[in-house]
Amino acid sequence: MRRTFVTLCLCGLAIAPAFADWDAKLEAEEAARRQQAAAAERAKQAQAKAALDAASLQAARAALGKEAAGKSDAEVRRLYDEKMKRDQAAARKAAAEAPQLAARAQKIEADTRPQRDALMKQNYGKSIKELEGMSDAELEKFARELEKKHGR
Repeated sequence: MRRTFVTLCLCGLAIAPAFADWDAKLEAEEAARRQQAAAAERAKQAQAKAALDAASLQAARAALGKEAAGKSDAEVRRLYDEKMKRDQAAARKAAAEAPQLAARAQKIEADTRPQRDALMKQNYGKSIKELEGMSDAELEKFARELEKKHGR
């Protein structure tokens, strides 16, 4: 029992210096400053969010044009969301159709290539296939010949 009492007394004496410089008034002032800083940061964030919302609303009005004239902010947001959904649906549809269109264009290209080659050879003396196989220097020479022959 005596040993426990002595140990507690020694611990109490060792801890006492840790609280010696504690100032309740200073702690309260620092807490108030931290709260003010946090409130100022929240106000700054709210102001930035409001500016961003206003800019996005202005952009939505500009995108809608005459459709947004005289409408409330909520109605403009609703109209803009509907417009974006329509545009996204159209973009998805176009993206889905793109491979089919590319395949159709390649088929047309393959089907009409012999006719175009024949016309090119008839008019200019070289087919498209021959032109594709030429180097840059040969193409320049051919272009000069055509300019002399047919004018500019």
